[in-house]
Amino acid sequence: MTLEDALDQLWSLLLVQLVGIMGNGGFNALLARSILLTKTEFPWLEECNVHQSSKSELATLRRSIEQQSAVDGLEASQRLLLVLTSVLVDLIGEPLGIGILMTAWGDNNGHV
Repeated sequence: MTLEDALDQLWSLLLVQLVGIMGNGGFNALLARSILLTKTEFPWLEECNVHQSSKSELATLRRSIEQQSAVDGLEASQRLLLVLTSVLVDLIGEPLGIGILMTAWGDNNGHV
């Protein structure tokens, strides 16, 4: 599995988990905040329209990333994912946030 595939999988799994808990609007608000905090490093992220459905938003994000160099795209995706998880934990607390991430991504024994 390539790094790009792994990041796509992480985003998709997290999307399913978070939309199930907070709905499309909640996920998009979380993503919008994360983009706002990340776009200082990657200004092209501003092109992402978070008023669409969550799946459409991830498709828009993926297209924006694919238009960048491989290095910039991967760095932005990693950074955005890190910021989004940090914002999530800041909003709901570490125990609940980590529980959601573990449910989405698997346990610490390598199970996904």
